[in-house]
Amino acid sequence: MDRFKFRGRRIDNGELVYGSLLRNEFGWNIVTFESVLVDPDTNSHDLEMILVGIVDGSQEQCTGLKDKNGVLIFEGDTLGYADGRRFYIRYGQQQPVEEYCGFMIVPVIHSGSGMSDSFPSLLYMGCFKTAEVIGNIHENPELLEHK
Repeated sequence: MDRFKFRGRRIDNGELVYGSLLRNEFGWNIVTFESVLVDPDTNSHDLEMILVGIVDGSQEQCTGLKDKNGVLIFEGDTLGYADGRRFYIRYGQQQPVEEYCGFMIVPVIHSGSGMSDSFPSLLYMGCFKTAEVIGNIHENPELLEHK
C-alpha cells in the first residue's frame, strides 16, 4: 500500500508533508492523521484528519519500493550507487505496469561512463536493494548535473 502514499511541499512553510493526495476547489492537498488526546483521565486518543495545502506541482507519488536502507522511494528522488552511478525516478508517460506504478528510472549521464539514455535492465525490484536515496530533484537539483 506504500505506493499509494504521496508527498508535497506545504504552502505555509515549504516543508514536505506525507499522506494521501486530494484535490478540491482550493487546490492540491495532502491528507494526514494526527493522534489527539480526547480524555486526559483515561489517556484516550482519537485520530484527527488534517488537510494540508501543498504547492501545485510539488505532489509526488511513492513507488512502493525501498532503497538499501529501507527508505521509501518517491517520484523525484535521486538514487546513488556505490560505483558513482546516479538515477532519478520520474513518472512514466507509457502505459503503467502494475508492479512499477508507471515510474521510470532515468540515468544521470556521467562523461566517459558509457551509460546510455536507456537503462531497461534496472527496471526490476532487485536493483533498488543496492541503491540509496541521496536527495530529490527539487531540493538537490545539483545531483542531476553531468560530471
